[in-house]
Amino acid sequence: GQEYTGKTVVIATGASPRKLEIDGAREFIGRGVSYCATCDGFFYSGKTVIVLGGGNSAMNDALYLADLAKEVIIVYRKSAFTRAEAVLRERVEQRENIKCMFNTDLKKIEAKPDSNDGELLITTTDDNQIVADGVFVAIGHEANTDYLTEDIKRDAMGRLAPSELPDGMFVAGDVYSNIKMQIATAVGTGCEAGMDVVAFLNKMS
Repeated sequence: GQEYTGKTVVIATGASPRKLEIDGAREFIGRGVSYCATCDGFFYSGKTVIVLGGGNSAMNDALYLADLAKEVIIVYRKSAFTRAEAVLRERVEQRENIKCMFNTDLKKIEAKPDSNDGELLITTTDDNQIVADGVFVAIGHEANTDYLTEDIKRDAMGRLAPSELPDGMFVAGDVYSNIKMQIATAVGTGCEAGMDVVAFLNKMS
């Protein structure tokens, strides 16, 4: 409940992975369901994993996991990877241990009956069942901007465009609209925001 006042504010609250809202998704977080391939991929060395999604993040996750896992299955609700860059699509197609399932989605995640290895039984929306050891969710991110009032304009992902912000408000990092979510771009926008703050305060003096 503490209140603070200032002449400027920099919004740098980042973005969070969009959560998978199906039966079992929440229950198996940390026990087979992951939102970070580079964090948890090594747990699945020599195993079978599913990557859910069809954009650049899903392609990169699948390629990373293909170096570790026995088999990677990409599940995507559309008929083709139209959102992913061509070079990533080509690399995915060249990997023998990556399989793609189009025009379907995940419906339910549960423990595989009689499994002693923690295997999961995944049901798709067309009622196929897949046995896998892990599910990596790569269906996009949402900016952490729910705390802002409705008069602050946001894009479909909740991110902020500097040109749309009130005077004295600046933005940096993954919450910055229309940039790739990478450390390099976050650092760049942080530097930009800092310089803009100084320029804004100098104009006021």
